[in-house]
Amino acid sequence: MVENNLFEDIFRVEKLNPDDKKLFFKVTRIEATSEKFDMFMHLDINSEIYPLKVGQKLTMVLVSTLNPDGTPDTGYYTQVISLLSFTRKLSFTVKDSYYDCQVK
Repeated sequence: MVENNLFEDIFRVEKLNPDDKKLFFKVTRIEATSEKFDMFMHLDINSEIYPLKVGQKLTMVLVSTLNPDGTPDTGYYTQVISLLSFTRKLSFTVKDSYYDCQVK
């Protein structure tokens, strides 16, 4: 696998649904702080598929492509066996679901 990580850090969950309101059914908003870069993150997760608890740690990895050889995504669906084996190593994979990022 070609190294195409743009970002990787371990986050510790500090709060669940910090505003004390549920946004959507089966969705939990987490507040988490990273170990390496001391970053703060709000993240909405599908709590049925990937339930988290306060104090639990998760690794967040952002990559430029899921293609094992590092080639860019073409925008068209292609089933690649090596891609499937790569994502099976992960607990939870999200593709093309970037909504908002705020840098302060």
